[in-house]
Amino acid sequence: MSERPVFAARRAQLLADNEATKTHVFWKVKKVAMEKSLDMYDEADTPAEKLDDKAHECRMLFLSDAS
Repeated sequence: MSERPVFAARRAQLLADNEATKTHVFWKVKKVAMEKSLDMYDEADTPAEKLDDKAHECRMLFLSDAS
């Protein structure tokens, strides 16, 4: 037995809405991740002489581990 046209149309609309919501959430999460990455890069551009002792130590540890 096939679905009634009203139910089929409603189901199709719900599926389309679900896809639109997933796409919207994806772009929101991507934007937040990009903003966090940019903040990190801005902080990484701080000259060494402007870093406090703890930040300088963290940077040196990172650079020694990276090599």
